[in-house]
Amino acid sequence: TNRDLKNCKLGIESCVCDEDLNEFILNCSNFFFNNQEVVLDLKFLRILNKKLQIFINNKNIRKIPASSFNQLNISRLDLSKNELEEIELNAFDRIKSLEELNLNDNNLKSLENLIQEFSNMNKNTLKNFEYLSVR
Repeated sequence: TNRDLKNCKLGIESCVCDEDLNEFILNCSNFFFNNQEVVLDLKFLRILNKKLQIFINNKNIRKIPASSFNQLNISRLDLSKNELEEIELNAFDRIKSLEELNLNDNNLKSLENLIQEFSNMNKNTLKNFEYLSVR
């Protein structure tokens, strides 16, 4: 893309972005979010025709709203070490190419919505899926 991706925005908070020919990496792990119910606005990533690696950990996020990762080509998603209590149904709606999902060290009260999400994904989305961690 034509813009400087070393600093990018997640809503109004800064993150570090990097890209190469095939992948785009969004790392928000070392930045402070002052809102525990961060609205994940990742729509700007949809225009990239690349696999995405997204790291949003150590942020005290409590909830992942529906459609947060809608239609994104995410290969690796790390939401570990937050305060996640809930992942709303359809948070991963029409996600593409998921290979790794890390939800370690959260406070999820139920995995029901996550299980429903996986059962709704088509087989092409999960054909290279290798890693799910929830502890």
